[in-house]
Amino acid sequence: MKYIFLTHEFFPFRGGVATYVQELADAMHRIGEDVEVWTNGSPLGGSDFSAPYSIRYVGGKASLRFFSRLAFALNLFKKRHLLDEAIPVYSSYGALFCGMLLSGLGMSTPKRFGIILHGSEILKLERGCILHFLCKRFFKKASFVGTTSHHILKRLKSSCLGEGLQNTAVFTCAPPAKLVRECREKELHVHHEGPVRILTLARIHPRKGHVETARALGKLPPEVRKQVTWVIAGTGCQNYLAEVLKVCHELVVKFHLVGEVSDEELGWIYNDSDIYIMSSRSLPRSIEGFGITYLEAGLYGVPVVGYRTGGVQEAVLDGKTGTLVEEGNIDALSEALKELITNHQKRAEYGRAGREHAMTFQWDNSARTLCQTAKESSNTVPN
Repeated sequence: MKYIFLTHEFFPFRGGVATYVQELADAMHRIGEDVEVWTNGSPLGGSDFSAPYSIRYVGGKASLRFFSRLAFALNLFKKRHLLDEAIPVYSSYGALFCGMLLSGLGMSTPKRFGIILHGSEILKLERGCILHFLCKRFFKKASFVGTTSHHILKRLKSSCLGEGLQNTAVFTCAPPAKLVRECREKELHVHHEGPVRILTLARIHPRKGHVETARALGKLPPEVRKQVTWVIAGTGCQNYLAEVLKVCHELVVKFHLVGEVSDEELGWIYNDSDIYIMSSRSLPRSIEGFGITYLEAGLYGVPVVGYRTGGVQEAVLDGKTGTLVEEGNIDALSEALKELITNHQKRAEYGRAGREHAMTFQWDNSARTLCQTAKESSNTVPN
């Protein structure tokens, strides 16, 4: 049976959902499954990106805007016969929205299909009356529903959206397979005393907590703060970035803005870092379902600091691979940073444990779990 991953985010768009779908589709191919990806957007001209499976770009952009959703929905309707011959997996909120809409209008509902939730979808679907109604009907028709972490699965089951679901599983996140291969061939990063580089590699967005990180760094004692350079990597909301940089200037936080980081540069930027911090927050319609970058940092022996929120506790083992503090406690965040900045031995200890922990997550295992869940679902009839 062919699996078709449906997502509104994929290469050349760079983001958590795009990375997740790409890595999972790659793993499905590696274990011998027939797989395709259908997505918004178009290939990046001149790029050397290639995949061992078919990618159908349907136009529009990798966004949740109306015309992008419309382009995706029209393509699903036109190609509905192909979806009936495969197992489509709605792998992003945009794709899920289109699937619910077409099904709710009686235009198209695949015979068998799966859903993957990253976390924020639950918050959005619970709050909209019309979406909530369409969602419950659509979920009950699904052959299986998977999540990216155990925390999100627990949240789903405790919500009204989880009522009546028969086949659920966790298709957990993992570090990029390419980085895992590279790290197996390299020794761990050695942490020395002296200047400390603290990295945040994330989309520039309020949910990623850059302002909280800047304020935590600003609370460090002057003699500690002068040892630190905060490396801000990623792109996103320019207004929010301006707010972050304003705080840095006001609190005399030394920073280095590097912008977007390519796949080829990932290893270098982690290896050049001493501490990784991403103080992700929970917003009314968005949560951190897992956080792949926490595991990426761990692969390179970089200890982590963050908030105890969402699925982060599965990616970071508090007191072993890093330090997690209560969300919003900037004083505690600053203390956690201070401890690691001034104790290079603890950084090395957390780094070693971080690599061991990160290596336990593998995309191939998630792919096998998905296939097994899909096969088991064939023995049950959706409501």
